[in-house]
Amino acid sequence: MKEKGEAPEVFVNNQVPGKWKTILQERINVPVRFIGETDLKLQLLNTGNVTEVPYTAIGGALESLWHNAEGMNLLDKGIHKPHKTPFAATIVLFSILAALCVFWLISPLQIEEKKIEAIDREIMARRDEVKKAEV
Repeated sequence: MKEKGEAPEVFVNNQVPGKWKTILQERINVPVRFIGETDLKLQLLNTGNVTEVPYTAIGGALESLWHNAEGMNLLDKGIHKPHKTPFAATIVLFSILAALCVFWLISPLQIEEKKIEAIDREIMARRDEVKKAEV
């Protein structure tokens, strides 16, 4: 751009707070343009007679600007490696589920046994009174 005599431009995300916009514009000696998600039709990418920039070109440009982006892999043809289910977590969760099912099945039996024991205690306590009434 220096050879052509053009001044470089800096593109910044539009979500920057207002005070930082003014600080950027004051401290950098080049023009600063703030772009948002809707401002993807950059004049920088629009060359020739093309009226619209293809989405693949925009995606490629944004991908190259974003340092965490994964590169495009056209060789996999959309086939992705299946994720393996963590075996240890599955075993732990299944054992917890089995233990809860055992408690769910056993708890009604224990409650009924306690009721029967309470009734038996009352019968034993009143047995003497019943014998006296029979006599």
